[in-house]
Amino acid sequence: MQTFVCVCREYPPLQQQVLTLLQKAPIHKGEDGAWCAGKEYMDIVKNDEGINALDKNAKKEAMAFASFQMRDELKAYGRSALDLRLPFDELNLLQSHQRYLQASLGLTEIVFLPSDEAHPKDDSPNRKLAKPGKPSIFFYVG
Repeated sequence: MQTFVCVCREYPPLQQQVLTLLQKAPIHKGEDGAWCAGKEYMDIVKNDEGINALDKNAKKEAMAFASFQMRDELKAYGRSALDLRLPFDELNLLQSHQRYLQASLGLTEIVFLPSDEAHPKDDSPNRKLAKPGKPSIFFYVG
């Protein structure tokens, strides 16, 4: 079984725009010690000229992404959830551990590629599902 791992170096432009806006929102640690934000972040995103210039679907996508980042990712990863890029080269890290990953996962082959490069066995847009720190993994038989 061949495994193909798509690694994304940076967020798509719309998500970068949203993250840049979210970095302006006040965040704090809650009583449980987890990072959280009040609802002010929604106003920051909703009132942005660039977001308001988007079509209805893109605006909906931007708002959903903002909500997910501030509700789930901020709690899990803290302030770094709002960074535009990872503080390390994810593709290089995975490639440098290729043999270990292949052996420990019992794979015959594992290939790491940037998400903007098509794989010979799959040129579908599925590879674009990868986000920084969250690679997309695909398995091929034969």
